[in-house]
Amino acid sequence: MLSRTHFVIGLLFVMIFLPSTSHPWIFSFAMIISSLIPDIDSPMSLFGKNKVFSPLQSLVNHRGLIHSLTLAFILSLLLSLIFPSAALGFFLGYSIHLLADSFTIEGVSPFWPLRGRISWKLKTGGYFENAFFVVISLFDILLIIRHFS
Repeated sequence: MLSRTHFVIGLLFVMIFLPSTSHPWIFSFAMIISSLIPDIDSPMSLFGKNKVFSPLQSLVNHRGLIHSLTLAFILSLLLSLIFPSAALGFFLGYSIHLLADSFTIEGVSPFWPLRGRISWKLKTGGYFENAFFVVISLFDILLIIRHFS
């Protein structure tokens, strides 16, 4: 999926979980950023365009290690030791990114290094993703209006 779609999905889940959080700003920031982070392994992504990630991109395959629950869990565990109030939001955002990508043709390997790929039929940047983006964006707007009214 495209970065914009991951962003609106991340925002949707922020709005869903926000009432249950004790640190809403930290949770929201961690969740939105981590919903975009897995694509740093692609030079075409929002964060992946940054040259600082070029060495990483030459070492890993797109939708390999970085697109796995294995890495999501390890990074979230490390984050919980350093900044515990951000760990849950980080894990949820990262996991939601992987869930969304599992619906694409390319899919994900959720339990890397174990074999097995989860995929479906959605074409990245295609008609259905664009329609999904519009629908989720409308839900986001409605939830934001509801939250702040």
